[in-house]
Amino acid sequence: VLTVADAGRVEEGAVATFAIRLDKAVDNATTLRFSLGGDIAADDVGTPTVTINGAAVAVTDLGDGRYSVSVPAGTTDGIRVSVP
Repeated sequence: VLTVADAGRVEEGAVATFAIRLDKAVDNATTLRFSLGGDIAADDVGTPTVTINGAAVAVTDLGDGRYSVSVPAGTTDGIRVSVP
């Protein structure tokens, strides 16, 4: 089970940060795919950044508001997606 915490109320121009938690640690490096959607215009958001346990990880832009990151084996929490 993957849980994404609500970023709460985010004022225009502020960064929205979402905490992600996995119910069970991944056995091997795993690709996590996510998308930005909802009632937003493309120019309302910037490129998301991701940290795992405080370390920045590479984010791959898949196009159309979709992205992916590699999550190392053993990870359950400490994943943060920040969207400017």
